[in-house]
Amino acid sequence: MNTRLPGLVIFLLSVPAVAGDVTYAEQAYASGQPNRAIAEYRKVLREDPRDDAAQAGLATSYETTGRLDKARQHAEAALKRNPGNVEALRVMGRLHAREQNWIKARDAYKQALKADADNPSALLGLGNALHYLGDEAGADAAFDEYVKYTQGQPVR
Repeated sequence: MNTRLPGLVIFLLSVPAVAGDVTYAEQAYASGQPNRAIAEYRKVLREDPRDDAAQAGLATSYETTGRLDKARQHAEAALKRNPGNVEALRVMGRLHAREQNWIKARDAYKQALKADADNPSALLGLGNALHYLGDEAGADAAFDEYVKYTQGQPVR
């Protein structure tokens, strides 16, 4: 009998599933627990401060809890490392929209759509920004694409 096996099993059970994995944070956010998601994303960033997916997820979670300065800080950090980070671009678009800076909102959503042309949330945000900028034809086109990809179902 191998007496080292139980120690190995205990060691393996004590190690996190995947170091630097954002899965727990994403699950917490998806289940409506943004504060728990923040804690999980922060754990990931302690292990790897360069994880732009965790930065963007943290930005979204902070935005959801109303901590907009923190949301901006983390979205900008994600974009500094990866200018095509769709989630961070969507956060920036929403933050600009909250400030009624429709040109910056439009630009952020357009950038997000360059990276992910089928992103319904970015299409919806772009449609709203174009509407407020007076570009009804552009807004209608963005809204039509949104409906095409979502079949009329809301997305976050």
